[in-house]
Amino acid sequence: MCGRIVQATSPEEIAREFGASVDAASIGGEWSPRWNLAPTSRALLVAPAADAQGRDRTVAGARWGLVPHWAKDEALGSRLFNARAETVERLPSFRDAFKTGRVVVPIDAFYEWENPEYLAELGRPVPAKGPRQPWAYLPASGGRFALAGLASVRTGADGRPLRTFTLITTVANDVVGAIHDRMPAM
Repeated sequence: MCGRIVQATSPEEIAREFGASVDAASIGGEWSPRWNLAPTSRALLVAPAADAQGRDRTVAGARWGLVPHWAKDEALGSRLFNARAETVERLPSFRDAFKTGRVVVPIDAFYEWENPEYLAELGRPVPAKGPRQPWAYLPASGGRFALAGLASVRTGADGRPLRTFTLITTVANDVVGAIHDRMPAM
């Protein structure tokens, strides 16, 4: 599971890296770095879209937590902030977005919390009761991670377009696997 991300890089810098335009209207207002973005927060993503300059990608703002086009209640998105790579193609919640809404979520870091059940399975010491320890993961060589995501656009409760997304997760690699069994797909 990935429940917190860092986006400290500006939309303009992300656009330069991805050869994309910036959809300022979807980002809304003045952008500022976010060091502890949680599900249901607005974040930046890179989505397919043609612009007047011929670029086929755009940096856009979206709410973290996928709300499928068929959902009756937008609150469903608060539970659909991660999608397992192993099941994303066949689960009704993600199936349509998997076909047509693939996006990249550029981040500067992500946080993962120790999973006590997983640590116990590994035979590692399990932390005592109390606050679980978060671990921050940053690219070893600097720069950013490009996470796999799925997006959906539908009409929101206010009548305006609502763009939402989910992060795809996969089995953890050796680095993240020391504390948790899942991580974002990169």
